[in-house]
Order: sequence, then C-alpha cells, then structure tokens
Amino acid sequence: MTGAPPWLLLSPCLGLLAVFFVLPLAWLVRVSLYQRTSGAGGFYIADSFTLDHYAAVMTDPYFRGIALATLRLGLVVTATTLLLAYPLAVYLWRAGPTLKRGTLLAILLPKLTNLLVAMYGVLVVLANAGPINSLLLAGGIVREPLAMFANLFAVVVGETLILVPYPVLIIATALHGVDPRLVEAARGMGAGPLRAFYEVPFKLTLPSVLLAALVSLVWALGAFAAPVVLGNPDLYPVAVEVYTTTFEDVNWPLGATLAVLNMAVVTLLAMSTYVVQRRIERSFGR
Repeated sequence: MTGAPPWLLLSPCLGLLAVFFVLPLAWLVRVSLYQRTSGAGGFYIADSFTLDHYAAVMTDPYFRGIALATLRLGLVVTATTLLLAYPLAVYLWRAGPTLKRGTLLAILLPKLTNLLVAMYGVLVVLANAGPINSLLLAGGIVREPLAMFANLFAVVVGETLILVPYPVLIIATALHGVDPRLVEAARGMGAGPLRAFYEVPFKLTLPSVLLAALVSLVWALGAFAAPVVLGNPDLYPVAVEVYTTTFEDVNWPLGATLAVLNMAVVTLLAMSTYVVQRRIERSFGR
C-alpha cells in the first residue's frame, strides 16, 4: 500500500455508505417520481414518471398543516432541550468526580431503556391517575386532573427526554475544553461571574451550542414514537404521515415524496447551521 492515495484507505467506509445510504436515498427519490398504481398489482407503476406528488404536497393545505405542525414541534422541542441541556452541561463541567458520574448516569439513563417503554412510562406519569396529578389532587392544589397527555405538552416532554442527552454531551465536551484560567483572568480584570462566564465559556462554546441545537432539531423534525404514544392526530408530524401514507394508505410514491422533502429541509438546515458555525469560529480567530 506504499504510495497509494489516502482515499483508498477510506474505500471500505465509502463502499458501505454507497450501498446502505446513497443508493437507498437515490431509490427513494426515484420512487417519489413514480405514478401510484390504481389496482392491487403493485405499489407503483414501473417506468412511469410524474411530479404530481410534489405538486400535491406543495399545494394541498393538509400537507402545509402537517409541515407547520412538524416545524412547531421541532422548534419547541429544540428550545426546551437546550434550556435543560446547557445548565446540565455547565454543572457537569463544574461538578466533582463523584457528582459528575452520578449526574452523567442520570442523564444517560433514558438511552439505556427501550424507546417505547420510556414513552409509555412518560404516559403513566402524565396520566390523569398518574403520580403528578395524584399529588396535586391530594395537596388540594387542583380540583380536577390536569390535561397533561394527548397534547403538545406531553409530546414535548417525551421528545425532550429522548433528546436531552445528546446536547448535554456535546456542550459538556466543549466546556471541558475551556481553560479555567481564562475565566480567572476575566475575573481578575474586573468582570463579574456572569460577565466572565459570558465572555469566555459561553462564547467559546457557542459553535457547539449551535451543533447541539442542530442535532436536537433534526431529531425533533423526525419525531415518531412520542407523537404517536403521547400526542393526538392533530400533532402528528411528517414522520408519522410518511408511515401512514406508505403502509396504511399504500401510497408509496406520495410517502417517498414526503420523506424526500423532509430530508431536503433537514439538509438545508444542516448546511445553514454549518455556515453560521464557521462564521462564529472565524470571528473568534479559530
């Protein structure tokens, strides 16, 4: 292998990506351009070509409603996740070894169980006869159970439980790369605790915060388990609609179209976030 080009070492990985990622995505795009079969002889008409499914998705108010519901859920979940993740990451950065291990285990605990089991656990906790409503009723705080499931609140709680470990680990890793002496230097120059934290750790980890936000948003836009278990049909995002259209309505081309458009939006968000991240890093001279 002496003198071989460096990319040759990546050939096994590139081959796996081509077979299990690029080709399936290319086939997904092709399926979205098929005509739907009207009989029971198949899922689409072979050798056909149409853009009607894309036109339908772009013009039908029903699909616009699903897109808005998906975007709303993604933004709310991302904001909630970051509001929880950043303080937890800061605590991990500052905590001692024992507390750090315990906190990290608690944060990762939802990822160590089955996803559906975790969602049904959230359902039990938020139910009318669940522990939260039982405590509120027993304490006389409320007179009737609060509606905490089959709504946006329940879906956000479930999705946040699923996603929060990822941004916590991303931001905590970035914070551990900040030299504490920089914070001490800022304090020595007269900055208060909040100003010193803003000028040093927060600004230096801002690109990682954007990455954490992107990861959270991508996962939230593809939410499936939490909306199905904890939500209602009015809150179902694109991922649920793709499943329903493909397997229940047996409309593979339309389901593929929804999946392709969702993938295109996620790709555009990823590229935009990368551009902003690079600009922030350049502004810091990195």
